[in-house]
Amino acid sequence: MKYLAFLLLLVFPFIPLSCQSAKKKLERLQAENDSLRLELQKCQNAPMQRLTETLDSPKFGENPNYGREELHAKLLPQLKAKSEEKYGKALNIIISTDAFLKYCETIKTELTQRTGGVNTNGQPLGARDNKMPTQFFIEEKRGAELKSKIETLRAVYTIAVQENQFYLPRIVLQVEPLPGSSTAKTWEEFKFKGMPLAAVFPILSKIQSDAKASEAAVLQFLNE
Repeated sequence: MKYLAFLLLLVFPFIPLSCQSAKKKLERLQAENDSLRLELQKCQNAPMQRLTETLDSPKFGENPNYGREELHAKLLPQLKAKSEEKYGKALNIIISTDAFLKYCETIKTELTQRTGGVNTNGQPLGARDNKMPTQFFIEEKRGAELKSKIETLRAVYTIAVQENQFYLPRIVLQVEPLPGSSTAKTWEEFKFKGMPLAAVFPILSKIQSDAKASEAAVLQFLNE
């Protein structure tokens, strides 16, 4: 009995510590989940373009905000009435943007399938998988492919605005330079290496959002 009492005295102090450790772990996981959900909501809800009161104005303001399809519906007829040449350029810009957006969606679909598909709520089962994204983007060089497509589409946009100093800063789709503090050797390594799938999707959504915003800037430039 003395030995039993001694063992209980040794064990009991650790039980609250163990519970506290589990509680802290759950709180940390919940905080990570909330953070990822917030980032995803930002990508989904952030306006794709910000235009002023009239579509003819070269100034960008906060209101009203036009969705991509609504922007096309308003601008394309105006462009066609003004110039067949500009209308044709606008269509090419839209087609190029569409292809890029679909390309990003295929990446999301492939990553979802390769990490187990989705649950009954439509959420990726492999949301915390950080090995497949690294393999996909780094080892299989799909990140370098994405980088190349971003650079190509950005060139299409910048050429379309003819290096206009007002509109050029609004071409926000770009491959960002690596931070000076980064140990990554490439953009794709910095963006995706070791990242869980749940963090990769908001990154891709942000890239898609930048493409839509850049497209809007080009269309408004053509509509001047």
